[in-house]
Amino acid sequence: MKRRPLAVTIAAAACALSACGTQLSHDRIVADYNGGGARGAAAGTAPDGTGAVPTQAVGAAPTVAGPTTGTGPVTAPTAGAVTGGQPVAVPPAGSVTGAPPAGASTAPTSTRAGGPAPTAGRSGAATAACTTSGAPVVLGQVGTFSGVVGAVFSQAKTALAIWANDINSRGGLACHPVRVVSKDDGGSPANANSAVQDLVKNDHAIAIVGSMVATTVSGLQQGIDQTGVPAVGGDAANPIWTTDPLFRVEGGTFDPSLLGMAHLAALASKPKIGLLYCIEAAICSQSGPILTKGAPEVGAQIVYSASVSITQPSFTAQCQSAKNAGAQSLILGLDSSGVQRLARDCVALDYHPLLITTATALNGPSIADDPNLQGMQTTSRVAPWMQTDTPGGAAFLAAVQRYAPTLAVDEAGAEGWASAKLLEAAVNALGASARGDLTPALIIKGLGLVKNETLGGLSPAITFTAGKASPENPCYYIEVLTNKAWTAPQGSTKICGPAS
Repeated sequence: MKRRPLAVTIAAAACALSACGTQLSHDRIVADYNGGGARGAAAGTAPDGTGAVPTQAVGAAPTVAGPTTGTGPVTAPTAGAVTGGQPVAVPPAGSVTGAPPAGASTAPTSTRAGGPAPTAGRSGAATAACTTSGAPVVLGQVGTFSGVVGAVFSQAKTALAIWANDINSRGGLACHPVRVVSKDDGGSPANANSAVQDLVKNDHAIAIVGSMVATTVSGLQQGIDQTGVPAVGGDAANPIWTTDPLFRVEGGTFDPSLLGMAHLAALASKPKIGLLYCIEAAICSQSGPILTKGAPEVGAQIVYSASVSITQPSFTAQCQSAKNAGAQSLILGLDSSGVQRLARDCVALDYHPLLITTATALNGPSIADDPNLQGMQTTSRVAPWMQTDTPGGAAFLAAVQRYAPTLAVDEAGAEGWASAKLLEAAVNALGASARGDLTPALIIKGLGLVKNETLGGLSPAITFTAGKASPENPCYYIEVLTNKAWTAPQGSTKICGPAS
């Protein structure tokens, strides 16, 4: 695949947003929810150690205590937030999400007092209110939701659980009640493949949504190509996302956000860059050539590069080598814990480079609280997770406030939510035909109809062409950690360069 370096311009603006909250586990959000049916009845079952991919159920849930005082990436806003809903029940590792509990009314919200008015999306005419429910539909999700990598991606599963509750409260997906089945691949490509096969053959999933498979995408692709269901949104951290026509990207693509990190270094007058990339994911090693070639075009230079492991206990040697090489900035391909250990070791050497990474790699309040990370900058493929300056961002945080009010939102959660909203846009584009049987073929058709879709401001404009792979989307967003809070200097304004 041809890739061209990114050239971008950024208008400097300051925007601060305080943050507090406690991480609410996905397991808690789905804890007491029974997805219904033979498979849904097993919700909450823990992995049995046999290597089978675990399954679990999510939907409306028990009451969850309100927000607690503390510091975290963000607290969902109270102003304008939806109130009175039942906090989400979130599935444990390998889970099912979204169908109403056994015995609960399946009448869509729009048939009851206070139900939503017809809404219009960019991808189609106004959606009429539901007067009857269509056949329930199952959506699958595959990701590495356990282990070291799982800690980074877990909130994408939580966000999909929240979305399932939200869409069902609005009458369902084109009036079809939704159940989401999430499966943990445990970091194994073979498990990712078998998870897709199981979701399609046994759960009858019509699409795989919000896949977080940075190290297992080859297995996901096998399953997707063999079953013919579309993969709608996910981490997008591999060229597969822009070369396989069955994969659809919910925001900007990877290369522009990667090269955006180099441009951030240049804008900070710290253009000499050290690059540390993990050995656990193929995309990490691919980052080196992309940055080495593209950095000069954005006014930066790679002066040091080294492969590292996200599990290594010390980064002292790499900090010293980068310091000796004159690196003023470090671009990091590490998880949250690795970033914190590296920052600690560099500070111990009295080395204080500008730290830059992808927002998707970071999670948890401890990142915002860490004094060694203040000033760190990130790029993201969807609009900053703490922003309410777009309809899409406000709706996301309102749903979090309604169903998981103590959740400390992060970028993986924003990507999971945006993936589901992309599926919604595709279904809306189908118009009245979506009220009948929703099939993988119909979802694929709807995705091909998506044109100039921004998901309410969550994403750069998305346009797909039927039968062709997702195009490179040359836009990204930026975030800065300052005074123990994540802020977005540009708000939800995207930064774009030429397509790769």
